[in-house]
Amino acid sequence: NDDLFTNEAGATLRKTGTGTSYLYWPYEGDGAIHVDEGSLRMTGSEIRDAHIDAVIAAGASLHLEQTELIGDGMAGGGGGGVTINLSGMDELYLTALSGPAALELGGSGTLRANSSTTLDTTIRSTGEFTFDNGYFDGRYGTGTWINEPGSVLRLGGTYPFYNSLTADDDDLLINEDGASIIRDGNDSITYIYWPFINRGTVDIRRGTINVYDTDAATSLQL
Repeated sequence: NDDLFTNEAGATLRKTGTGTSYLYWPYEGDGAIHVDEGSLRMTGSEIRDAHIDAVIAAGASLHLEQTELIGDGMAGGGGGGVTINLSGMDELYLTALSGPAALELGGSGTLRANSSTTLDTTIRSTGEFTFDNGYFDGRYGTGTWINEPGSVLRLGGTYPFYNSLTADDDDLLINEDGASIIRDGNDSITYIYWPFINRGTVDIRRGTINVYDTDAATSLQL
């Protein structure tokens, strides 16, 4: 794809109006994205070298869908990464992410997945996020979620990190030293099917966490 949308540092891509806007072109740049109303869907293309400060109004949403994370501004490259910082009330929808670059999530907000979504890359969380709707499906691709030191991941859904019992266990959930996974929101059961390495804190305030060891070495210390 020879097209490119560049959002330079100091600039803002602003979504207004109650409907849905789609951005199909590859995206790069260190500018901000503001979604004042409706939904902005970055769909079916690439996010290259980018550091995005997102401001998403209550009731609005930002979607990354069928997106390849490139990270160094060059198609097919693998250096650098893609950073998205959220600002509290934000809703970020993640659907079918792949690519050689990692996605670093900072700030705070709510993560959603459209039912199930594939993850064929690494997400590094440095902020505080609630993930209580949809799930990452580990049967397709190789995904890793890393809760970095100081980060908080709140779980309230049923299968946030899903895999079938017969699937390859090449996905990984890591909760680093100084990080926390908190189970709250309702009294139901949250199932973690991915291999889980826990070096931090797992705080069960409501409900239950059920960790499946699906034929892979799972290190879980509560």
